[in-house]
Amino acid sequence: PPTDTQHDICAARLGAPWHLPTKENCQELYDNTDIEWMANYNNTGVAGMKFMKKTDHSVFIFIPASGYYYGTDLLNNRIGGNFWSSSFHSVTNAYTLYCYSWNSITNVKPQEYNERKAGRSVRPVTLPFAPLSLHFQDGSGNALAGLAVTVTDGNGAHSMTTDASGNIVMNVVKGNVTLA
Repeated sequence: PPTDTQHDICAARLGAPWHLPTKENCQELYDNTDIEWMANYNNTGVAGMKFMKKTDHSVFIFIPASGYYYGTDLLNNRIGGNFWSSSFHSVTNAYTLYCYSWNSITNVKPQEYNERKAGRSVRPVTLPFAPLSLHFQDGSGNALAGLAVTVTDGNGAHSMTTDASGNIVMNVVKGNVTLA
């Protein structure tokens, strides 16, 4: 079967660090947010789901109810949609984030799977970044200015040089970071 990134249109078109979310990312979104159906988001005429951080509703992501295509037919426009994840399910199916609202009933399934031949929407995401501050000094405590350092994170290798005080400050993708 394909790997989770083998058929990732977001990574192919936008480049790193953008990618399709995994089914685990969809589950994390579902588990850590309060969800509200918006019939007319910000008076734009666009309906969809607002996923708000449980501890701070001012932090949110809005996902429009864009429906989906099956053949040449647009189905469920303005009442819901399925959004591709990069997670493979079977030869004919892949995982999606399923979002619908019908007759005042809101339904979200973070790990639904659907036919890969149907036209579903994509929502690119990026990895979270964290600040990284490094200070380099010799055995006597003197700053190492002009030191060439390579920092490798989830976006690849970044070559940098320490400043006059022996410091490097940068944003890195959270996770494993190595120095060379």
